[in-house]
Amino acid sequence: MVATRDPARYLALAVIQRAVNDMRRHGAKNTTAPTKEEHLDAIVWLGAAHAGKWFDVAAVDRYDVLEATGWHGYAQRALKRFKMSSGEARVLREGCKVFASWEASRSQGF
Repeated sequence: MVATRDPARYLALAVIQRAVNDMRRHGAKNTTAPTKEEHLDAIVWLGAAHAGKWFDVAAVDRYDVLEATGWHGYAQRALKRFKMSSGEARVLREGCKVFASWEASRSQGF
């Protein structure tokens, strides 16, 4: 049986991977490294509610991706280091709260 190709899923996976790469590679000694703005945009996007639909289409668990990539730490550092709009800061603060709560409940076996 031949596996069915799902272009929408592949696109969603590519979008998520690009955001993760932009989040992780800021400051790399590489001409293709993201700018400070792209780095911050990636962190905010990964934590924003509207990114959820991309994770749904990609059929990957958003919290697993955020945990595996260290998103929470990037978000906390961004809040301390970067000037950002109040909306961006709100997304990161709320995302950090949700993520911390999720980690706490997961560590307790819920």
